[in-house]
Amino acid sequence: DRATPDVSTRRAGPPAQAAVRTDMRLAVSGMRRTFIAPGASRRCACRAYHRAVPRPKPKPVRRSRPSAVDLAAFAERLATRIGRQLARARSGGPVLRMTKAVGDPVTALDLEAEQHLRAAIAKAWPTHGFVGEETDAAGVDREYVWIVDPIDGTANFAADLMPWGVAVACVARGAPIAAAVFAMPRGETTVACAGHGARVGAERIRLRDGARLDADSLLLSLIHI
Repeated sequence: DRATPDVSTRRAGPPAQAAVRTDMRLAVSGMRRTFIAPGASRRCACRAYHRAVPRPKPKPVRRSRPSAVDLAAFAERLATRIGRQLARARSGGPVLRMTKAVGDPVTALDLEAEQHLRAAIAKAWPTHGFVGEETDAAGVDREYVWIVDPIDGTANFAADLMPWGVAVACVARGAPIAAAVFAMPRGETTVACAGHGARVGAERIRLRDGARLDADSLLLSLIHI
């Protein structure tokens, strides 16, 4: 513990107090000692100590590559959040509809949703690339690239029809490793993760016994106007 002058020393004159201050005192962690010269303030002594004994520089933190599970969980949260926000916005009334090309509509909410998707990905994964349907791509030559469709089924969305959804996926060196799709009208999110299969919510998706994707047919029905 630090040396503390007793009452008799405190009541002594300045010479006695100066003698106490010239003692060797514990500094910082209590394991090192520093000399406080007569008349020197405690702040000056601390500054002198830290100049003489610099603090060790922190070692750089090496960030490991993100796992497919982490990327899939992020995609699920992001697609679900943006999808629910779009559902609330769509229930508020008509949306502004524009046309990029013949048969290719876009709404103001498409653009706004993609901005939110892009910002969230850039914040969570600043070194990853981004490809969106409505805005310019960036960093497409990077190891990890996110591919998003802010509103898959814009024609239905603009006409207040179903289904429509929000799609978020990540590829690593060109190979898809994680994806999530929030789909209306059920408001469920389907998630796929490389090496871990796919699920809808908490329900695992499985093929029937003996089924083969390269030999069977996949039927998909959508409503368009």
